[in-house]
Amino acid sequence: MSQSIFRDAVVTALRTDTALLALMDNDEGRIVDGAPAFIHLPYLSLSQVQSQSLTGNPADGDRVRFTIEAYSRALTRSDVAALGARVTDVLTAGPLTTGSGGRVLVLAVTQEISLQRDRRTWRARLAGRAVVE
Repeated sequence: MSQSIFRDAVVTALRTDTALLALMDNDEGRIVDGAPAFIHLPYLSLSQVQSQSLTGNPADGDRVRFTIEAYSRALTRSDVAALGARVTDVLTAGPLTTGSGGRVLVLAVTQEISLQRDRRTWRARLAGRAVVE
């Protein structure tokens, strides 16, 4: 259950941030949970979520490790760097909430930027930790 709360809170927060959407041609469909079938660049993908109980009691919440990837075919890494920085700002600004009342607190996010094998696509991989209540 905590993974669905986490996914809902993160995707909702990212899709409703106007500054992030401006970096993505104001298309919230470019923020996906999983792998996109057909999508225009740039886009963001919540690609991995792992959860573990904090205490063994489901009512106490879970620890979550996650990965979000941003892809762009801009000439330089600046597009994915800007996307990564904005995603980090949105996720770490304070607790994220869901319509079902779940709360997510993102504790830390790290960013790694690399040029992909095609030598045209940049990827920013954001890895983070969170607590889901």
